[in-house]
Amino acid sequence: MQLSFLALRSSQLRTVIAPLEAPVVVDYSYLKDPSFAELLLTHRELRLYQQIYEGLQIKIVPHDLVVYLDARDDVLLDRIRRRGRSYESVIDSTYQNRLREAYQRAFRANPQLKVVRYDASDLDLSSVDDVGRLQSTILSSVKLVQHSTGSSQSEG
Repeated sequence: MQLSFLALRSSQLRTVIAPLEAPVVVDYSYLKDPSFAELLLTHRELRLYQQIYEGLQIKIVPHDLVVYLDARDDVLLDRIRRRGRSYESVIDSTYQNRLREAYQRAFRANPQLKVVRYDASDLDLSSVDDVGRLQSTILSSVKLVQHSTGSSQSEG
């Protein structure tokens, strides 16, 4: 399953071609799949995944920025339960914390990457005001990165 996700998302990210004329905002980071793979795969499976991952990353434009949405465990677990996906029924706070730690390792391994953290605990996607605040945070962050790097490429 992890390889299927990797193939799909790598294919999507390879459609972003440098040089970019304007910022590109995507809802997926190439750092995401390896973080999940680290939690879900073991030994030989993980080594195979890492080899394939490295080969697929060659053609992907690197991120300038990641907007990292997180929320309190109780909120995340409630949202997961409301979605009702059977394969997510085993997710608990321990898993959530391990995933956060995997993301933090990925961020530390990429010190050139700008990371903006956004607490989505109280985010209501049906609220125009809430969505507007999130959008404003994202757009402001993209502008800051463009200004500081002189670059026009942004993903996150």
